[in-house]
Amino acid sequence: MNNLLFEDFSTPNIARCFAGIGSLGNNLIYNHLLEPIDGKKFDITLAFGETKTQGNPVKGNHKIICQSMNLRSPAKRGILLTMIEKDLDKHGTLHAGCYPASMKAQEAGQNPEELWSDRILDAPEIKLFNPDNENLNMKCGIEDFDELVSQAMTILDDDISNYVGYYVDVEYPLWLTTERFYFDFRR
Repeated sequence: MNNLLFEDFSTPNIARCFAGIGSLGNNLIYNHLLEPIDGKKFDITLAFGETKTQGNPVKGNHKIICQSMNLRSPAKRGILLTMIEKDLDKHGTLHAGCYPASMKAQEAGQNPEELWSDRILDAPEIKLFNPDNENLNMKCGIEDFDELVSQAMTILDDDISNYVGYYVDVEYPLWLTTERFYFDFRR
């Protein structure tokens, strides 16, 4: 799985606004100024997985995995969600932060603690969820959460009980910022 647009949870025809993959090969770019959106309000739900840049950190040399959501236009709400295998989660520590969009995690190559001066907020609240639970919509306060997790697990073709989930839910996130999760596996 590289790029997956969850059309059921996105504004109709948003796929036409796809503008490509970033120069580092790890971010999806949608230009909301293109037709049919043309700068109007829209919802977009994306998944991105790249095994070349997201290798197993317990077995590999790269011990930090960064997952982020770059906000380049005003938004009412930004939700960054990740699910990680429970066995892998045991070996890592999760951090979250809000950074200027120009700060590239790949260029930094540092611990989240070393980037403290670049953080805009101390950290968004990291919320834990069990993907195997029912009624995640109500428990997490996110519309269609149950259906989204179900579709993600169908794509992964794995047992949902093998995973734990985390998310941040930010109302009116700052424009031109990046919400990030850092999994640190250097224990």
